[in-house]
Amino acid sequence: MSTEITPQSATQAGAVDAVIVGAGFTGLSAALELALQGRSVRVIEREETIGDLASSFDIGDGKRLERFYHHWFSSDAEMIRLCESLGIAHLLEAHETRTGVYYANSVYRLSAPLDVLRFAPLPMRDRIRLGVLALRAQRVEHWRELE
Repeated sequence: MSTEITPQSATQAGAVDAVIVGAGFTGLSAALELALQGRSVRVIEREETIGDLASSFDIGDGKRLERFYHHWFSSDAEMIRLCESLGIAHLLEAHETRTGVYYANSVYRLSAPLDVLRFAPLPMRDRIRLGVLALRAQRVEHWRELE
């Protein structure tokens, strides 16, 4: 789906106020903001699907795998509001959060505080520190507090 924009092709396709390169989350968000301001926008994407790293791909048997570690939590209110404003909130799917790490030929689940305590590659003192950090992070209301 690669499209090259040249002055001639832009003229043939109609002039626009802005051309956004990339239909990942940032590109689509920028296009939305500009469109809401009344600007005409063209988004170009070289891949067959939109979403870039937030997209997924087929791994067979009707199963899909995330292209990269991208997801939203049910507490991501801004994302949910954005989807509602776009009329696509009904397309959101809730899945159980299962997070893990592959280390030294083993997979360790890291989805719950107890999982962190069981993560043997870290010394117990560090597991406790990591658990406390995770609990504190859950209480952060504004992301800038983490800067």
